[in-house]
Amino acid sequence: MKYQYYPGCSLEGTALEYNISTQALMKAVNAELVEIEDWTCCGASAAEATSHLLSLALPARNLALAEKMDGLNDILVPCSACYLNLKKIEEKIKKDADLLEKINDVLEEEKLSLHGNLRVRHLLDVVSNDIGPGKIKDRVKKPFADLKIAPYYGCQCLRPYAVFDDPEDPRSMEPLIEAIGAKVYPWQMGGKCCGASHMNTKMEVGLELVHAIL
Repeated sequence: MKYQYYPGCSLEGTALEYNISTQALMKAVNAELVEIEDWTCCGASAAEATSHLLSLALPARNLALAEKMDGLNDILVPCSACYLNLKKIEEKIKKDADLLEKINDVLEEEKLSLHGNLRVRHLLDVVSNDIGPGKIKDRVKKPFADLKIAPYYGCQCLRPYAVFDDPEDPRSMEPLIEAIGAKVYPWQMGGKCCGASHMNTKMEVGLELVHAIL
């Protein structure tokens, strides 16, 4: 197994441990990650407030760079916000040739072009479907027998692109939790919104949503 790898900004800073653990996991299951050369920020949620076109061009640039790396069709993305932004471009340009042309007009400044021949995949998708719980279980050295875990998915890896799990009743984490020897805490909040996008505009709503989950 071999994937192009887009870590994104957070995994190079505040979520560095997520980057380290992702790479360690993939190495343990003999999967190779090839980091996209010269990648930049995907825009997260901030770019949209500045310019709609910028919010499209930033993730599109990373996809265009990935397309230059021959032989690999899947991009593995651990960060859910990055995954959503890159996936959004992948899905939109399939249906909107005018949008693709507009994006390529911007990318032309860097002598880049986007064609839409790659597949953006979340880490959970790859671990669940390409690697699978069985292989994870075989690699476990110290089972988490005393640990009880409530699987929380959030919005961005599930919506609006329900590619690998059911947004209303996600279940892909549970077999993986059991594979490492832990117990699954049964609850119904795994796919609920955490309110992140509300924190700057309606903090009381965001806090209420977080409170409900916790």
